[in-house]
Amino acid sequence: MAAALSAGYVPCLERFLRQAQRACDTPRRAALLLAPLADGETLLHLLSYGDVRHVAALVATVGKLLDRVEKAENIGLAWPVLLMRVTCSLVHVLSRMRIGQARRRMRVRRKAQRHSHVPAPAQAQQQGEGSAVAAGAAGGSSSATTSAGPSGVSPDPEAPIRQLRLLGSLAVALWVPKAMRLLVEDRFYAMGQCSREHLVGELLRMVGALVGAHGRAVGRDGEYGAASASWRALLLGRMGLPGSLEPVVAWLAGRAVTPSAALVAPLEQLALAFPAEMRAALGAATETALWRALRTFLSWSAEGSRAKRLLEALEDLRGCRCGEEDAALYRLKEQGAGAGSEGDGEGEDGGALGGARWEASLLCPPCEVVADLPLRLCAYPSCASLEGDSEAGVSLLECSGCEVVSYCSRRCQEAHWKGAHKHACAGRGGEG
Repeated sequence: MAAALSAGYVPCLERFLRQAQRACDTPRRAALLLAPLADGETLLHLLSYGDVRHVAALVATVGKLLDRVEKAENIGLAWPVLLMRVTCSLVHVLSRMRIGQARRRMRVRRKAQRHSHVPAPAQAQQQGEGSAVAAGAAGGSSSATTSAGPSGVSPDPEAPIRQLRLLGSLAVALWVPKAMRLLVEDRFYAMGQCSREHLVGELLRMVGALVGAHGRAVGRDGEYGAASASWRALLLGRMGLPGSLEPVVAWLAGRAVTPSAALVAPLEQLALAFPAEMRAALGAATETALWRALRTFLSWSAEGSRAKRLLEALEDLRGCRCGEEDAALYRLKEQGAGAGSEGDGEGEDGGALGGARWEASLLCPPCEVVADLPLRLCAYPSCASLEGDSEAGVSLLECSGCEVVSYCSRRCQEAHWKGAHKHACAGRGGEG
């Protein structure tokens, strides 16, 4: 991987992908270059050790490819499935990030326990070994990450981990919303139920991680903090939750898929995080398509199971009055906490929100990703322009009103202004 990165694998891959889509073609060489990312391990190394600007540009390009595949017709099945598998490989990335985080915590505890008993030279040796383990937690080998750079100075061993968090969070925010809409289309019927059910489960798991990240931001900065507001805009705005889950749940219900804990937990998290929005999506006066799909899906479970408890809580939520959503879900929260404390395998922290809590702790809020990313991207979420060879070389037009967001074209700026930016820009004192 080090040789491939130094030889320009990332910009070459991005250039091939953009040229292929502009020509309405998917050449075999581009597919072969993208296929290794679907195994998760290659994507992990790329996000950790690739050039930040080049990798961020590639992540943005893959997001635009998902947009184009969703709108294209007669494109076949192989190319969309490959993009879906690349998206779901982010679960492997999050798992490895969790392992790295656990190793760092263990190393800190051990150093604290042995600090008063270890002589100074041995402490220096342990610090060197600890740096190698920290770098290896991101998925790379310790010898590769601790070797001296061109100037002869060893790089920061924590840099790959910080870069992995930043770029991994960017990939989750850009890919998962589009993949959720894409997976339920008719073209994926030929995949087979087992493969498709696996992809749906992986995507729901990442949705649970995003909802959990919003909960952590609310607990840390309050409901109106910048981090929680950016998560809320992503989940309720760009992803359209909870209403956008209707085709996914309807597909699960139509094929009599067993509502396992892994599939139920993200729905539970969503109801507890956004009770008012969930009540509106379920429909208090009339039944909505989402409520019918959830009722059918959750009915395929035994009495007293987690799915049945969620179904009962959602029925209470539909029947409650406006402003009483938290009270309607109180029993669900308490029962979920009890189940989590009994070791139901839903998360190391337990509770209804414990299923993806460890993954949520690894994700950076969208506002921090935008601030820390050394590459400015088009602010229009549905931008699918692939002009040029790389996102890193696209000239952006800055909004003259707020001077915060930028766009790749006047068309994207006008579309975003009509959508959501008009109110955001006015709130900052801009005129558009």
